Amino acid sequence: ENLCKVDTVVLDKTGTLTEGVPVVTDSYWVSDDNADYLDILYTAEQKSEHPLASAIIRWLEDSGAKACGTENFESLTGRGVRIQVEGITYWVGSQGLLEIFQAVIPEKARKQVEQWQQEGQSVVFYGQDACLLAVLAISDRIKPTSAEAVKELKKQRIEVHLLTGDGIRTAERVAATLGIDHYKAEVKEEYIVSLQRQGKKVAMVGDGINDSQALARADVSIAMGKGTDIAMDVAMVTLITSDLLLLPDAIRLSKQTVRL
Repeated sequence: ENLCKVDTVVLDKTGTLTEGVPVVTDSYWVSDDNADYLDILYTAEQKSEHPLASAIIRWLEDSGAKACGTENFESLTGRGVRIQVEGITYWVGSQGLLEIFQAVIPEKARKQVEQWQQEGQSVVFYGQDACLLAVLAISDRIKPTSAEAVKELKKQRIEVHLLTGDGIRTAERVAATLGIDHYKAEVKEEYIVSLQRQGKKVAMVGDGINDSQALARADVSIAMGKGTDIAMDVAMVTLITSDLLLLPDAIRLSKQTVRL
C-alpha cells in the first residue's frame, strides 16, 4: 500500500547499483606497509560486513596477512570500523573517518585519491589514531541493468537519488554514468530524513549492514536478495535477485494492486 505512493527512490551504490564483487586495484602507503599494519587491516576487515571488506580480505590474503588479537571492535555506521590492538586505535573506512580522527591526507596521497575518484573507483582509508597509513582503490562494476532500471523509474515520474559512503567525486561519476541527477556522499539516514521533510515519500534500496538505519528510516525499505541478513530483516520488501529492474516492476505491481 505504501510502495504505490513513493515518489522518490534512494539507491545505495555498492551491491545495489554495482555487482557487489569489488576488487582492490591499487594502494598508496603513506607509511611503510609493514606486516603488522597488514595484519591489523586484515583483522579489522574480517570483522566488517561491508561489501568492500571482502575485496580487501582477498587482496591481503594474497599478501600473506594473518589475523591478530584485538581488544575492541566498533562498527561506525555508514563510515567504517574501529579496532584497538595493544592499546592503539586503528580505523578503516570512508573519507568521513579523516574528520572523526582528525587525520590529514599528504599532498601526494590526495592527488592519487582524486585520480581514483575521477575514474569512479571507491577509496578506502586506513589509519592509526590521527595518522593516515594508507589508501586503497577498489573497483566494482556497475550492473548491466542499473541504467535501464533508473530509466524505468524516471518513466514512472519517480525521482532517483544515489547515496554512497564513497567520496563526492566517485558519487558524481557513477551518477553521471547512470543518468541520476541527485547524489550524495557519506551520510545516509540524515539524507532520508531531509527528503521526508520536503514532503517526499521515500523508498530506500540497500544491501548492507551500513544501510540498516537508513532503511529503517525510509517510508518503504527495500533490500537486495543477495545482501546481508540484517538488511533483509529491516526491509519491508526484498527483491529475490539482485536485478534492480525488479524495483520498477514492484512499484508497478503495487499501483495495480491498490487500484483494484
